[in-house]
Amino acid sequence: MNLASWRIRVLQSVLNTTAVAAAVAYIPGTLAAAGEGLVTLIAFNTLMWGVVVVLALAKGLSFEVRALAFASMWFVFTVALLWIVGPSGAGVAWLLALPVLSAVFFGRRGAIAGVGAVTVVGVVFAGVLLAPGVAWNPAVPGPGYDIASWSASAGSVIFLSVLLAVAVAHVLDGMSRSIVDLRSSNGRLEEALRSREALERELVRTAKARTLGALASGVAHDLNNLLVPMLAAGEGARDGAVAGSRQRAQLDLVLAAAERAQGLAGRILSFANDAPIERGALDVVPIVHEVIGLLDSGLSSRIRVRLELETDAAPVIAEPTELHQVVMNLCTNAARALQGTAGTISVRVARDRDRHEVVIEVRDDGPGITPEHLERVFEPYFTTRPVGEGTGLGLAIVRHVVEGLDGTITLASTAGAGATATVRLPDVSASAGVRVRV
Repeated sequence: MNLASWRIRVLQSVLNTTAVAAAVAYIPGTLAAAGEGLVTLIAFNTLMWGVVVVLALAKGLSFEVRALAFASMWFVFTVALLWIVGPSGAGVAWLLALPVLSAVFFGRRGAIAGVGAVTVVGVVFAGVLLAPGVAWNPAVPGPGYDIASWSASAGSVIFLSVLLAVAVAHVLDGMSRSIVDLRSSNGRLEEALRSREALERELVRTAKARTLGALASGVAHDLNNLLVPMLAAGEGARDGAVAGSRQRAQLDLVLAAAERAQGLAGRILSFANDAPIERGALDVVPIVHEVIGLLDSGLSSRIRVRLELETDAAPVIAEPTELHQVVMNLCTNAARALQGTAGTISVRVARDRDRHEVVIEVRDDGPGITPEHLERVFEPYFTTRPVGEGTGLGLAIVRHVVEGLDGTITLASTAGAGATATVRLPDVSASAGVRVRV
Protein backbone atom coordinates (compact mmCIF):
# COMPACT_ATOMS: atom_id res chain seq x y z
CA MET A 1 0.00 0.00 0.00
CA ASN A 2 1.41 3.43 -0.97
CA LEU A 3 1.18 6.65 1.03
CA ALA A 4 -1.74 7.99 -1.05
CA SER A 5 -3.80 4.87 -0.33
CA TRP A 6 -2.87 5.10 3.34
CA ARG A 7 -4.07 8.72 3.47
CA ILE A 8 -7.37 7.78 1.84
CA ARG A 9 -7.91 5.09 4.46
CA VAL A 10 -6.97 7.48 7.28
CA LEU A 11 -9.39 10.13 5.97
CA GLN A 12 -12.23 7.62 5.77
CA SER A 13 -11.47 6.36 9.27
CA VAL A 14 -11.35 9.92 10.64
CA LEU A 15 -14.63 10.82 8.97
CA ASN A 16 -16.34 7.65 10.18
CA THR A 17 -15.00 8.07 13.71
CA THR A 18 -15.91 11.76 13.81
CA ALA A 19 -19.41 11.08 12.49
CA VAL A 20 -20.02 8.43 15.17
CA ALA A 21 -17.94 9.67 18.10
CA ALA A 22 -18.99 13.31 17.71
CA ALA A 23 -22.16 12.31 19.49
CA VAL A 24 -20.08 12.01 22.67
CA ALA A 25 -19.22 15.71 22.44
CA TYR A 26 -22.39 16.80 20.66
CA ILE A 27 -24.94 15.65 23.26
CA PRO A 28 -23.37 17.14 26.41
CA GLY A 29 -22.24 20.19 24.44
CA THR A 30 -25.77 20.77 23.17
CA LEU A 31 -27.20 20.40 26.67
CA ALA A 32 -24.64 22.86 28.03
CA ALA A 33 -25.30 25.30 25.21
CA ALA A 34 -29.04 25.02 25.76
CA GLY A 35 -28.52 25.82 29.43
CA GLU A 36 -26.63 28.96 28.44
CA GLY A 37 -29.17 29.84 25.78
CA LEU A 38 -26.62 29.49 22.97
CA VAL A 39 -29.01 28.56 20.18
CA THR A 40 -26.53 29.70 17.54
CA LEU A 41 -23.91 27.29 18.86
CA ILE A 42 -26.41 24.42 18.85
CA ALA A 43 -27.36 25.13 15.23
CA PHE A 44 -23.71 25.45 14.22
CA ASN A 45 -22.73 22.19 15.95
CA THR A 46 -25.59 20.39 14.21
CA LEU A 47 -24.59 21.79 10.81
CA MET A 48 -20.96 20.78 11.23
CA TRP A 49 -21.92 17.29 12.36
CA GLY A 50 -24.14 16.95 9.30
CA VAL A 51 -21.28 18.02 7.03
CA VAL A 52 -19.04 15.31 8.52
CA VAL A 53 -21.72 12.64 8.02
CA VAL A 54 -22.17 13.70 4.38
CA LEU A 55 -18.41 13.61 3.75
CA ALA A 56 -18.16 10.17 5.35
CA LEU A 57 -20.87 8.82 3.04
CA ALA A 58 -19.73 10.63 -0.13
CA LYS A 59 -17.05 8.10 -1.09
CA GLY A 60 -17.44 8.95 -4.75
CA LEU A 61 -15.77 12.32 -4.23
CA SER A 62 -12.02 12.57 -4.69
CA PHE A 63 -9.67 12.42 -1.73
CA GLU A 64 -8.55 16.01 -2.26
CA VAL A 65 -12.12 17.36 -2.22
CA ARG A 66 -13.15 15.42 0.89
CA ALA A 67 -9.94 16.18 2.80
CA LEU A 68 -10.03 19.89 1.94
CA ALA A 69 -13.73 20.12 2.85
CA PHE A 70 -13.12 18.35 6.17
CA ALA A 71 -10.13 20.58 7.05
CA SER A 72 -12.09 23.70 6.07
CA MET A 73 -15.05 22.57 8.17
CA TRP A 74 -12.70 21.95 11.09
CA PHE A 75 -11.22 25.44 10.73
CA VAL A 76 -14.60 27.18 10.50
CA PHE A 77 -15.94 25.23 13.47
CA THR A 78 -12.83 26.07 15.53
CA VAL A 79 -13.07 29.80 14.79
CA ALA A 80 -16.79 29.81 15.61
CA LEU A 81 -16.16 27.87 18.81
CA LEU A 82 -13.46 30.34 19.91
CA TRP A 83 -15.65 33.32 19.13
CA ILE A 84 -18.79 32.00 20.79
CA VAL A 85 -17.33 30.14 23.76
CA GLY A 86 -13.97 31.84 24.20
CA PRO A 87 -10.42 30.64 24.83
CA SER A 88 -11.44 28.87 28.01
CA GLY A 89 -13.60 26.45 26.03
CA ALA A 90 -12.63 23.57 23.74
CA GLY A 91 -11.79 25.85 20.81
CA VAL A 92 -8.07 25.95 21.62
CA ALA A 93 -7.85 22.12 21.54
CA TRP A 94 -9.69 22.04 18.21
CA LEU A 95 -7.35 24.72 16.87
CA LEU A 96 -4.31 22.72 17.96
CA ALA A 97 -5.55 19.65 16.04
CA LEU A 98 -5.92 21.52 12.73
CA PRO A 99 -2.21 21.51 11.64
CA VAL A 100 -1.90 17.84 12.61
CA LEU A 101 -4.85 16.82 10.43
CA SER A 102 -3.60 19.02 7.60
CA ALA A 103 -0.15 17.39 7.80
CA VAL A 104 -1.68 13.90 7.77
CA PHE A 105 -3.83 14.65 4.71
CA PHE A 106 -1.51 16.89 2.67
CA GLY A 107 2.01 16.37 4.02
CA ARG A 108 4.42 19.30 4.40
CA ARG A 109 2.19 21.68 2.45
CA GLY A 110 -0.73 20.79 4.69
CA ALA A 111 1.39 21.30 7.79
CA ILE A 112 2.47 24.76 6.60
CA ALA A 113 -1.11 25.68 5.69
CA GLY A 114 -2.38 24.43 9.08
CA VAL A 115 0.23 26.39 11.04
CA GLY A 116 -0.56 29.42 8.88
CA ALA A 117 -4.27 29.09 9.69
CA VAL A 118 -3.52 28.88 13.43
CA THR A 119 -1.28 31.94 13.19
CA VAL A 120 -3.96 33.87 11.31
CA VAL A 121 -6.52 33.02 14.01
CA GLY A 122 -4.13 34.17 16.73
CA VAL A 123 -3.39 37.44 14.95
CA VAL A 124 -7.03 38.15 14.09
CA PHE A 125 -8.23 37.56 17.65
CA ALA A 126 -5.38 39.71 18.95
CA GLY A 127 -6.54 42.42 16.59
CA VAL A 128 -10.06 42.07 17.93
CA LEU A 129 -8.76 42.65 21.45
CA LEU A 130 -6.79 45.69 20.34
CA ALA A 131 -9.44 47.21 18.11
CA PRO A 132 -11.40 49.96 19.84
CA GLY A 133 -15.12 49.56 19.81
CA VAL A 134 -15.05 45.81 18.97
CA ALA A 135 -16.66 43.79 21.73
CA TRP A 136 -15.69 40.15 22.25
CA ASN A 137 -18.05 38.69 24.78
CA PRO A 138 -17.52 34.93 24.96
CA ALA A 139 -20.21 32.83 26.58
CA VAL A 140 -17.65 31.35 28.97
CA PRO A 141 -15.90 34.30 30.63
CA GLY A 142 -12.31 33.87 31.56
CA PRO A 143 -9.93 35.98 33.60
CA GLY A 144 -7.78 38.46 31.80
CA TYR A 145 -9.11 38.48 28.28
CA ASP A 146 -6.59 41.07 27.25
CA ILE A 147 -3.92 41.25 24.60
CA ALA A 148 -1.15 40.06 26.90
CA SER A 149 -2.89 36.90 28.06
CA TRP A 150 -4.15 36.14 24.59
CA SER A 151 -0.71 36.61 23.07
CA ALA A 152 0.77 34.16 25.56
CA SER A 153 -1.99 31.66 24.94
CA ALA A 154 -1.88 32.06 21.16
CA GLY A 155 1.91 31.86 21.14
CA SER A 156 1.80 28.55 22.99
CA VAL A 157 -0.80 27.19 20.57
CA ILE A 158 1.25 28.29 17.56
CA PHE A 159 4.41 26.75 19.03
CA LEU A 160 2.69 23.43 19.74
CA SER A 161 1.07 23.50 16.30
CA VAL A 162 4.44 23.93 14.61
CA LEU A 163 5.98 21.20 16.76
CA LEU A 164 3.22 18.67 16.11
CA ALA A 165 2.83 19.51 12.42
CA VAL A 166 6.56 19.23 11.75
CA ALA A 167 6.76 15.94 13.65
CA VAL A 168 3.82 14.45 11.74
CA ALA A 169 5.15 15.72 8.40
CA HIS A 170 8.57 14.18 9.09
CA VAL A 171 6.99 10.88 10.08
CA LEU A 172 4.94 10.82 6.88
CA ASP A 173 7.96 11.74 4.76
CA GLY A 174 9.84 8.91 6.40
CA MET A 175 6.96 6.56 5.68
CA SER A 176 6.90 7.69 2.06
CA ARG A 177 10.63 7.08 1.65
CA SER A 178 10.31 3.73 3.39
CA ILE A 179 7.51 2.73 1.02
CA VAL A 180 9.63 3.74 -1.98
CA ASP A 181 12.62 1.83 -0.60
CA LEU A 182 10.41 -1.17 0.12
CA ARG A 183 9.02 -1.12 -3.40
CA SER A 184 12.52 -0.88 -4.81
CA SER A 185 13.65 -3.77 -2.61
CA ASN A 186 10.61 -5.80 -3.61
CA GLY A 187 11.36 -5.08 -7.27
CA ARG A 188 14.95 -6.23 -6.86
CA LEU A 189 13.79 -9.30 -4.96
CA GLU A 190 11.23 -10.17 -7.63
CA GLU A 191 13.86 -9.73 -10.33
CA ALA A 192 16.25 -11.95 -8.37
CA LEU A 193 13.52 -14.56 -7.97
CA ARG A 194 12.74 -14.43 -11.69
CA SER A 195 16.42 -14.80 -12.50
CA ARG A 196 16.70 -17.71 -10.11
CA GLU A 197 13.63 -19.39 -11.57
CA ALA A 198 15.00 -18.86 -15.07
CA LEU A 199 18.33 -20.34 -13.98
CA GLU A 200 16.56 -23.30 -12.40
CA ARG A 201 14.56 -23.87 -15.59
CA GLU A 202 17.76 -23.65 -17.60
CA LEU A 203 19.47 -26.14 -15.30
CA VAL A 204 16.52 -28.52 -15.61
CA ARG A 205 16.52 -28.08 -19.39
CA THR A 206 20.26 -28.69 -19.52
CA ALA A 207 19.92 -31.81 -17.38
CA LYS A 208 17.13 -33.09 -19.62
CA ALA A 209 19.18 -32.29 -22.71
CA ARG A 210 22.13 -34.21 -21.30
CA THR A 211 19.92 -37.16 -20.47
CA LEU A 212 18.32 -37.10 -23.90
CA GLY A 213 21.73 -36.68 -25.48
CA ALA A 214 23.05 -39.74 -23.68
CA LEU A 215 19.94 -41.71 -24.64
CA ALA A 216 20.10 -40.52 -28.26
CA SER A 217 23.80 -41.32 -28.38
CA GLY A 218 23.12 -44.89 -27.30
CA VAL A 219 20.30 -45.30 -29.80
CA ALA A 220 22.40 -43.78 -32.60
CA HIS A 221 25.29 -46.08 -31.76
CA ASP A 222 23.06 -49.18 -31.89
CA LEU A 223 21.37 -47.94 -35.06
CA ASN A 224 24.73 -47.43 -36.71
CA ASN A 225 25.75 -50.98 -35.77
CA LEU A 226 22.57 -52.30 -37.41
CA LEU A 227 23.08 -50.22 -40.54
CA VAL A 228 26.59 -51.51 -41.20
CA PRO A 229 25.52 -55.09 -42.13
CA MET A 230 22.44 -53.72 -43.94
CA LEU A 231 24.65 -51.55 -46.13
CA ALA A 232 27.07 -54.39 -46.76
CA ALA A 233 24.27 -56.78 -47.72
CA GLY A 234 22.53 -54.13 -49.81
CA GLU A 235 25.68 -53.35 -51.75
CA GLY A 236 26.20 -57.05 -52.41
CA ALA A 237 22.62 -57.42 -53.63
CA ARG A 238 22.91 -54.34 -55.85
CA ASP A 239 26.15 -55.54 -57.39
CA GLY A 240 24.42 -58.83 -58.22
CA ALA A 241 21.43 -57.13 -59.84
CA VAL A 242 21.26 -56.52 -63.57
CA ALA A 243 22.41 -53.05 -64.53
CA GLY A 244 19.45 -50.81 -65.45
CA SER A 245 16.90 -53.18 -63.93
CA ARG A 246 14.09 -52.07 -61.62
CA GLN A 247 15.57 -54.23 -58.87
CA ARG A 248 18.89 -52.41 -59.06
CA ALA A 249 17.14 -49.00 -59.00
CA GLN A 250 15.17 -49.97 -55.90
CA LEU A 251 18.32 -51.25 -54.21
CA ASP A 252 20.00 -47.92 -55.00
CA LEU A 253 17.16 -46.15 -53.16
CA VAL A 254 17.48 -48.53 -50.21
CA LEU A 255 21.21 -47.93 -49.99
CA ALA A 256 20.77 -44.16 -50.30
CA ALA A 257 18.23 -44.17 -47.47
CA ALA A 258 20.50 -46.36 -45.33
CA GLU A 259 23.45 -44.06 -45.97
CA ARG A 260 21.37 -41.04 -44.94
CA ALA A 261 20.29 -42.89 -41.83
CA GLN A 262 23.92 -43.65 -41.09
CA GLY A 263 24.78 -39.98 -41.60
CA LEU A 264 21.94 -38.97 -39.28
CA ALA A 265 23.18 -41.38 -36.64
CA GLY A 266 26.62 -39.84 -37.02
CA ARG A 267 25.15 -36.35 -36.51
CA ILE A 268 23.41 -37.47 -33.35
CA LEU A 269 26.65 -38.94 -32.02
CA SER A 270 28.54 -35.75 -32.90
CA PHE A 271 25.91 -33.60 -31.21
CA ALA A 272 25.90 -35.74 -28.07
CA ASN A 273 29.71 -35.67 -27.89
CA ASP A 274 30.00 -31.94 -28.75
CA ALA A 275 32.04 -32.85 -31.80
CA PRO A 276 32.45 -30.20 -34.53
CA ILE A 277 30.42 -30.56 -37.73
CA GLU A 278 32.25 -29.91 -40.98
CA ARG A 279 30.24 -27.94 -43.51
CA GLY A 280 31.08 -27.07 -47.07
CA ALA A 281 29.56 -25.71 -50.26
CA LEU A 282 26.61 -27.92 -51.18
CA ASP A 283 24.14 -27.85 -54.08
CA VAL A 284 20.52 -28.12 -52.94
CA VAL A 285 19.07 -29.54 -56.18
CA PRO A 286 20.65 -33.03 -55.95
CA ILE A 287 19.44 -33.30 -52.34
CA VAL A 288 15.89 -32.54 -53.50
CA HIS A 289 16.09 -35.18 -56.25
CA GLU A 290 17.36 -37.72 -53.72
CA VAL A 291 14.56 -36.98 -51.23
CA ILE A 292 11.85 -37.15 -53.91
CA GLY A 293 13.32 -40.44 -55.14
CA LEU A 294 13.08 -41.88 -51.63
CA LEU A 295 9.53 -40.58 -51.08
CA ASP A 296 8.18 -41.45 -54.51
CA SER A 297 7.90 -45.17 -53.88
CA GLY A 298 5.73 -44.57 -50.81
CA LEU A 299 3.46 -41.88 -52.25
CA SER A 300 -0.10 -42.57 -53.28
CA SER A 301 -0.75 -42.69 -57.02
CA ARG A 302 -3.19 -39.80 -56.47
CA ILE A 303 -0.40 -37.50 -55.28
CA ARG A 304 1.62 -35.70 -57.92
CA VAL A 305 5.03 -34.12 -57.31
CA ARG A 306 5.97 -30.99 -59.24
CA LEU A 307 9.55 -29.71 -59.20
CA GLU A 308 10.66 -26.18 -60.04
CA LEU A 309 14.42 -26.30 -59.63
CA GLU A 310 16.86 -23.66 -60.82
CA THR A 311 19.88 -25.56 -62.05
CA ASP A 312 22.13 -22.54 -61.51
CA ALA A 313 21.02 -21.91 -57.92
CA ALA A 314 24.07 -21.08 -55.83
CA PRO A 315 25.34 -23.64 -53.31
CA VAL A 316 24.86 -23.16 -49.59
CA ILE A 317 27.24 -23.88 -46.74
CA ALA A 318 25.88 -27.01 -45.05
CA GLU A 319 26.46 -30.66 -44.30
CA PRO A 320 24.53 -33.07 -46.61
CA THR A 321 22.61 -34.75 -43.81
CA GLU A 322 21.37 -31.37 -42.57
CA LEU A 323 19.85 -30.41 -45.92
CA HIS A 324 18.45 -33.90 -46.32
CA GLN A 325 16.70 -33.56 -42.94
CA VAL A 326 15.19 -30.22 -43.92
CA VAL A 327 13.85 -31.28 -47.32
CA MET A 328 12.75 -34.74 -46.16
CA ASN A 329 10.76 -33.44 -43.19
CA LEU A 330 9.05 -30.71 -45.22
CA CYS A 331 8.12 -33.09 -48.04
CA THR A 332 6.95 -35.76 -45.59
CA ASN A 333 4.69 -33.22 -43.87
CA ALA A 334 3.27 -32.19 -47.25
CA ALA A 335 2.62 -35.84 -48.17
CA ARG A 336 0.86 -36.47 -44.85
CA ALA A 337 -1.32 -33.40 -45.41
CA LEU A 338 -2.54 -35.04 -48.63
CA GLN A 339 -3.02 -38.48 -47.09
CA GLY A 340 -6.21 -40.09 -48.41
CA THR A 341 -6.82 -37.36 -50.98
CA ALA A 342 -5.58 -36.35 -54.40
CA GLY A 343 -3.26 -33.40 -54.60
CA THR A 344 0.07 -31.92 -55.59
CA ILE A 345 3.33 -31.40 -53.73
CA SER A 346 5.34 -28.58 -55.26
CA VAL A 347 9.03 -28.20 -54.47
CA ARG A 348 10.81 -25.08 -55.67
CA VAL A 349 14.48 -24.18 -55.39
CA ALA A 350 15.49 -20.71 -56.51
CA ARG A 351 18.15 -18.12 -55.90
CA ASP A 352 17.34 -14.71 -54.47
CA ARG A 353 20.26 -12.75 -55.86
CA ASP A 354 19.28 -9.49 -54.17
CA ARG A 355 19.44 -11.07 -50.73
CA HIS A 356 22.20 -13.60 -51.54
CA GLU A 357 20.00 -16.47 -50.44
CA VAL A 358 18.81 -19.81 -51.74
CA VAL A 359 15.07 -20.35 -51.34
CA ILE A 360 13.60 -23.81 -50.75
CA GLU A 361 9.82 -23.84 -50.94
CA VAL A 362 7.58 -26.85 -50.31
CA ARG A 363 3.86 -26.37 -50.98
CA ASP A 364 0.85 -28.66 -50.80
CA ASP A 365 -2.81 -28.11 -51.68
CA GLY A 366 -4.16 -30.05 -48.71
CA PRO A 367 -6.66 -28.91 -46.06
CA GLY A 368 -4.31 -26.27 -44.63
CA ILE A 369 -3.65 -25.35 -41.01
CA THR A 370 -5.94 -23.43 -38.67
CA PRO A 371 -4.58 -20.14 -37.23
CA GLU A 372 -4.44 -21.48 -33.66
CA HIS A 373 -2.40 -24.50 -34.80
CA LEU A 374 -0.21 -22.40 -37.09
CA GLU A 375 1.12 -20.53 -34.05
CA ARG A 376 2.39 -23.76 -32.50
CA VAL A 377 3.63 -25.87 -35.42
CA PHE A 378 7.30 -25.30 -34.54
CA GLU A 379 6.84 -26.36 -30.91
CA PRO A 380 8.53 -29.70 -30.14
CA TYR A 381 6.04 -32.56 -29.75
CA PHE A 382 3.08 -30.49 -30.98
CA THR A 383 1.01 -32.53 -33.43
CA THR A 384 -2.61 -32.74 -34.53
CA ARG A 385 -2.26 -36.31 -35.73
CA PRO A 386 -3.47 -39.32 -33.71
CA VAL A 387 -1.08 -41.05 -31.33
CA GLY A 388 1.30 -43.24 -33.27
CA GLU A 389 1.00 -41.27 -36.52
CA GLY A 390 3.14 -38.28 -35.63
CA THR A 391 5.71 -37.17 -33.06
CA GLY A 392 5.47 -33.41 -33.53
CA LEU A 393 9.24 -33.18 -34.00
CA GLY A 394 9.56 -32.72 -37.78
CA LEU A 395 9.14 -28.96 -38.04
CA ALA A 396 10.95 -28.38 -34.74
CA ILE A 397 13.96 -30.25 -36.16
CA VAL A 398 13.74 -28.30 -39.41
CA ARG A 399 13.75 -24.97 -37.60
CA HIS A 400 16.67 -26.04 -35.40
CA VAL A 401 18.73 -27.08 -38.44
CA VAL A 402 17.81 -24.02 -40.50
CA GLU A 403 18.65 -21.60 -37.69
CA GLY A 404 21.93 -23.46 -37.19
CA LEU A 405 22.69 -22.65 -40.83
CA ASP A 406 21.93 -18.95 -40.23
CA GLY A 407 18.72 -19.28 -42.22
CA THR A 408 15.03 -18.67 -41.64
CA ILE A 409 11.87 -20.70 -42.07
CA THR A 410 8.29 -19.49 -42.37
CA LEU A 411 5.04 -21.38 -42.73
CA ALA A 412 2.01 -19.82 -44.39
CA SER A 413 -1.37 -21.47 -44.59
CA THR A 414 -5.03 -20.78 -45.11
CA ALA A 415 -7.59 -23.30 -43.91
CA GLY A 416 -8.80 -25.24 -46.94
CA ALA A 417 -6.11 -23.86 -49.24
CA GLY A 418 -2.98 -25.82 -48.37
CA ALA A 419 0.28 -24.76 -46.74
CA THR A 420 3.62 -23.38 -47.90
CA ALA A 421 6.91 -23.78 -46.04
CA THR A 422 9.67 -21.41 -47.13
CA VAL A 423 13.30 -21.88 -46.10
CA ARG A 424 15.91 -19.23 -46.83
CA LEU A 425 19.60 -20.09 -46.50
CA PRO A 426 22.63 -17.84 -47.15
CA ASP A 427 24.37 -18.79 -50.39
CA VAL A 428 28.14 -19.13 -50.74
CA SER A 429 28.48 -15.47 -51.72
CA ALA A 430 27.20 -14.51 -48.25
CA SER A 431 29.40 -17.08 -46.49
CA ALA A 432 33.13 -17.42 -46.05
CA GLY A 433 34.05 -20.85 -47.37
CA VAL A 434 33.84 -23.91 -45.19
CA ARG A 435 32.62 -23.31 -41.67
CA VAL A 436 32.96 -25.39 -38.54
CA ARG A 437 30.27 -25.43 -35.88
CA VAL A 438 31.40 -26.49 -32.43
